[in-house]
Amino acid sequence: MPAYWVDRYKQEAAKNWELFYRRNRDRFFKDRHYLQAEWSELVPVSAPERDAGGGGGELGGGAGASALGAREDDGAAAAAGAELARLAGGGAERLVLLEAGCGVGNTLFPLLRAHPALFVYAFDFSDTAVEIVKANPLALAGRVTAAVGDLTVGTLPSELAGCAADVCTLMFVLSAIAPDKFGSALQATASGLREGGVVLFRDYGIGDGAQTRLEGSRAPKRLDASAAWMVRQDGTLTYYFSTEELIELFGRAGFDVLQCEYSHRTTTNRAKGLTLARRYITARFRKRSAASCGS
Repeated sequence: MPAYWVDRYKQEAAKNWELFYRRNRDRFFKDRHYLQAEWSELVPVSAPERDAGGGGGELGGGAGASALGAREDDGAAAAAGAELARLAGGGAERLVLLEAGCGVGNTLFPLLRAHPALFVYAFDFSDTAVEIVKANPLALAGRVTAAVGDLTVGTLPSELAGCAADVCTLMFVLSAIAPDKFGSALQATASGLREGGVVLFRDYGIGDGAQTRLEGSRAPKRLDASAAWMVRQDGTLTYYFSTEELIELFGRAGFDVLQCEYSHRTTTNRAKGLTLARRYITARFRKRSAASCGS
């Protein structure tokens, strides 16, 4: 694609997502009720289970998952999961979640309904999306602090100052920004996590059926000849990652890899009688301590 259009799509990324949410409101994406099944850290556990150190099971596994990335040893991964599960268990301590690129709340509201002890900091660069989040009864009840902000500037919005979350969710967010902003986005993410905090990540994997469909389009859709970086018909950007690329990105940003693997799904459009083979990446990254970063 000509350089002029590449630059224009980058500059208008926030504008195009704002138009998307004005047009679709909260009707396009479905609530992600499956997150507790994907990530055991988000499942509340009983006191006996917490005492026994449970809750640290593998996330994103099961049928259809292909472990092509890196995984930390089982003991360390289980310990990280047990700590977050303990915080989510409804005791004196609460679980603090940072939702980066929250959209209209399809991730955070199902989690809030499931976890009485959960508090969420959330932001998105669409004013309309954030307005929808703020109007939700769970936000009005004081369980959400939401703000308009751009992940790619490298810092959190001022309204989220002081956020030191236990866990951050990045759900189909990193792929929506330009590759030269990935580092800044992860810098902002890290700034909102406490030491040892965990990023739960889900995004598009290279070879996804949607990528194949875009590449087969008659109009130019690829923005970079050397990367799987594409533009959709509505002007929003999308990127398709490899596990190796993500491991390197998060490593440079000060994270250790707990899990990074491909998962496969098939989606069906019954109205059109079409099926699409989807390829996602499910991953977990833990923020290093200042001491380990300096060593």
